[in-house]
Amino acid sequence: ELPLLPGYPTQPDRLSPAIRGEIRRQVGDLGLTISALTYNMSLTAPDPSQARFRDGIKFVAEIARDLAPDRPPPIQTSIGGKAEEWESLRETMAVRLRAWVATAEASGGSLVITPHVGHAVNSPDRLLWLYRQAEHPVLGLTFDRSHFELEGYSLAQSVPPLAPHT
Repeated sequence: ELPLLPGYPTQPDRLSPAIRGEIRRQVGDLGLTISALTYNMSLTAPDPSQARFRDGIKFVAEIARDLAPDRPPPIQTSIGGKAEEWESLRETMAVRLRAWVATAEASGGSLVITPHVGHAVNSPDRLLWLYRQAEHPVLGLTFDRSHFELEGYSLAQSVPPLAPHT
């Protein structure tokens, strides 16, 4: 997984086509696969940020295709917000997620969303609800056991409902 985050050597605007080609070559030489490109966005950020996130999805989808043309890695992001804001934010998050998914599809990319301890989407039920609001072949889920464990969910509570979508 490559973190395409500010301050990292893999920050998107630092990944020239030449650098992308070198990464693709090194990954291939080592027999590795890039599982995802982490690009932090938030479904709960103000509306002006949403346009920037959609532009970011387009750019990161291009990077994904350059890094692995035969099987571009998905764009992986957490969702944002606070656990106690779930009820007031979930419909807005669903609308914005549908826009992200449409942008990913139009850009030839894919997207996976990740729950996070303490965030608005911090449980298997919340993650599955949000996923179903925008369910699409270019959308998947990241299963990170540690976040559910910290929220008190067992494997038996989290794996069965989420496994088909991860």
